[in-house]
Amino acid sequence: MRLLIIIALLLSVLACTSKREKYLEEIRQVKQQVFDTAKIPTAKEMELLAEMYLEYVKEFPEDTISPLFMLRAAELFKLSGKPAKGFALLDSVYVKYPDSRWAPYALLTAAIWYDQEARDIARARQKLLIIIEKYPDSKFADDAQKMLDLLDKSPEEILEMLERKDEHNHNIP
Repeated sequence: MRLLIIIALLLSVLACTSKREKYLEEIRQVKQQVFDTAKIPTAKEMELLAEMYLEYVKEFPEDTISPLFMLRAAELFKLSGKPAKGFALLDSVYVKYPDSRWAPYALLTAAIWYDQEARDIARARQKLLIIIEKYPDSKFADDAQKMLDLLDKSPEEILEMLERKDEHNHNIP
């Protein structure tokens, strides 16, 4: 009886693996077609690929690649002219996968988009502060702090800061 249970478990694992591999192969093929270097991808093609990424995430939410696929889908939605879907996905990565290595990246990307695309400095600041607070040891914490320091500055103020820094560096023996 125990052997039958083990065999049944192995078969179910193999079925999931083959199903997972099938999804990944289909995504790889569509991605290759969408980003064929001979042509510029259409919005519809990018949306199709984004939806395939999201279908994978729905089917395999616990897979470590799922947060990355959500990030890719977010970028594709933004590129295809549907930035609201992209913003929502970036937020979902942090909410659904807070312990993922992709969570601070999603937050930083969201902060950049909120600052540059939506001109929503308050939301950008919020995302940056989460990175600094929750992921202080991540490689994105320093970037978040630097961006936070520049968030309220005008281009002229930033240029002036860079010039002062450059002068300071030239005066060091």
